[in-house]
Amino acid sequence: MDLLGEGYKQKFDEKREEILKELNGEEINKELKYENIGLLRREGNYFLKGRINYKSSNFISYIDFNTGFFLQTIW
Repeated sequence: MDLLGEGYKQKFDEKREEILKELNGEEINKELKYENIGLLRREGNYFLKGRINYKSSNFISYIDFNTGFFLQTIW
């Protein structure tokens, strides 16, 4: 996250909190939130995805989300 800057880190945290509220869940492994990301390539563009591991009632699962950060490649 250092590479993307503090503004991006704030947006990333806000998006995570918004999703957790919608799920009515509790985050598991919160200390891994900045390491639990991936890069997705679609139609020549790269998107940064995040993952939240959560617990809702007695159900444990995860959800992937779009962080809003993408790189457009021009060939």
